[in-house]
Amino acid sequence: MMKMGLEEEAMQRHRRRMEGMVTYPGFSMLFEHWNIGVEGFKGGSVNHSWTGGGLTVLSQYVCGVSPLKPGYEAVTVLPQPGDLEKASAVVASVKGRIETSFVNEKDLFVLQVTLPPDTEGVIGVPGKRVKEIAVNGHTVWKKGKFVENPVCSLSEERGESHIKFEVSSGNYQVIAVK
Repeated sequence: MMKMGLEEEAMQRHRRRMEGMVTYPGFSMLFEHWNIGVEGFKGGSVNHSWTGGGLTVLSQYVCGVSPLKPGYEAVTVLPQPGDLEKASAVVASVKGRIETSFVNEKDLFVLQVTLPPDTEGVIGVPGKRVKEIAVNGHTVWKKGKFVENPVCSLSEERGESHIKFEVSSGNYQVIAVK
């Protein structure tokens, strides 16, 4: 659903499927089966990795972190927030920690990204209704066009969902005015 651009529907389904585990009192891990106790199956555990697949979806799609080249030499950070107001992720890579977070408001989208040394990146913001984008205080996008700047270049990786920029390792704050 995330690949199809149905972020809000995907998150609604995720919430519906996982809510029982996430809100179950006394446990902080995901179950082997959908339910435990009298509602569940005999056997199994309350610390099981298969149900963690949704966490991969949250990291890779909601927060947008995905390898672009082997060994994390290059990564994308292209969040798909849907109806979420904020989210964050830390991805351990062979190059180091990739950290990202966003705040998604009605008229503003703020993305924070940290890329480890020797890592290239394509970072971007959802492109719907974006009027202006600044990266580390430099205007990089205005009135539908890229603006030359000292911090990033326009990504040649095209797509309709995001406005994308190429960056090198370091810390980035991306502010998009909607």
